[in-house]
Amino acid sequence: MAKTWAFKDRIPHPADKVLNVILDPNFNERWTVVQGGIDPKATMQEAGPNRKVMKLELTEKAGSFGTFRSTMTFDWDLNTKTMKWTRAAEGLGAKAKVSGVTKIIADGPTTCFFEETGSVEVGVPLLGRKIEDGVVHHQEKGRTAKVKYLIDEVAKR
Repeated sequence: MAKTWAFKDRIPHPADKVLNVILDPNFNERWTVVQGGIDPKATMQEAGPNRKVMKLELTEKAGSFGTFRSTMTFDWDLNTKTMKWTRAAEGLGAKAKVSGVTKIIADGPTTCFFEETGSVEVGVPLLGRKIEDGVVHHQEKGRTAKVKYLIDEVAKR
């Protein structure tokens, strides 16, 4: 059974401004490092008027097991400011199915909510539950720094 997480943070910036920052590949590379990623490279794969798809390749830490390469895909619906994301990995990381949804929800003209839900399922007996718990703990532990970085970067633009 998959482990899940859900967060909803108020951001003191307009939804459109937050979305524009999040769609910047350079921002995503720096943001990934804040979240513990190593050597990220983001590229826009599709950039239409209603949809943008970004790929982010990075190295992730696997606790005492070392590191592994992974690719995240961020598929944004620009009309609803909703992004579906998935993660595919190599090696041990391939055993984990990790995905989620991010929403930027306007809350008046000067603030918005940054909402994220996600799930992780590791198809490895016994050890899988421990890895799932570790992924959720990583999400919880890094949330404050992740949101602060987003708020600070939006304020600069």
